[in-house]
Amino acid sequence: MKNLKLSALATTLALACGSAFAADSTSTISQSGDGNNATTTQTFANASSASVSQTGDNNAAGVTQGSSENAVNGATASVTQNGNGHVATIDQQHSTNAMHSAISQSGASNNGSISQRDTWFSNATIIQSGNAGVASIVQAAFTDNSNAVINQGGFSGEARITQVGAGSTATILQNTGANPNGSFARINQGFGGGNSAAITQGGSIWDGVATVDQTGSGNSASIQQGSGNQNGAFQFGDFAHAAVTQSGSSNEANIDQRAGLYAVATITQSGSSNLANVTQFGTGTALAPNVATVNQAGSGNTGTITQGGGAGNNATINQ
Repeated sequence: MKNLKLSALATTLALACGSAFAADSTSTISQSGDGNNATTTQTFANASSASVSQTGDNNAAGVTQGSSENAVNGATASVTQNGNGHVATIDQQHSTNAMHSAISQSGASNNGSISQRDTWFSNATIIQSGNAGVASIVQAAFTDNSNAVINQGGFSGEARITQVGAGSTATILQNTGANPNGSFARINQGFGGGNSAAITQGGSIWDGVATVDQTGSGNSASIQQGSGNQNGAFQFGDFAHAAVTQSGSSNEANIDQRAGLYAVATITQSGSSNLANVTQFGTGTALAPNVATVNQAGSGNTGTITQGGGAGNNATINQ
């Protein structure tokens, strides 16, 4: 059983000529059941919006707004998928005003990706609940002061955020089950300053890996692994690995590993007036200790390591 609704002003695959074709337009697609596939293209997407909703079976959705040849005046895109083998992609580019993207996927093998290029003050959000979540957000080519969020819950998670610009914020939240293959989170922020990155891995994550790479001055990075949930229940994340790399001055990095077994944390900073903090309260042993390392090259840097909760701890600060 399938339902398909398309607005009169923006048809599926709206590749017509003329800047007025998709200006201030609205495209809506709804599908339920079987091998559904939806594609919306708004080339001249001035202040336009596109929405795709799919329920059940082999759903796939793609939304494209703007192009490298045509500057637009902001746009909004959303994809909602519930159940079965969904894949969602949103591509937005070349806007003089903010562009907004959102993907929400629940159940089965969710895969979502958002790309925003040459658009300032933009927002991108991917929310995935249940099963094998894979999410990617790229904000590149002059996407200053933008915001990216990935929120994953379920059995496992793989999340990547890449931002090229200044003054942007990236957040990854993973609250996944005890998957022996672990969860993976990476944030890369380059060619700018004043960026902020935060990764939180809660739940019963095994082999959780979190990495932040930043280039420029005035950046901040925070990684938290094995924290308690909002209900106050204490949760464990064994074999956690966290790494922050920053180059520039006046940067700040924080790694907080509160529970589990045998955590490893590394902060590497090059430049001046940088701040690094590592906190570990997991259980280590003499043969498999918690390991915390801070490497700082430059002048006026401050490094702090706090460890507790186990017999095996290893701390090193190199300045």
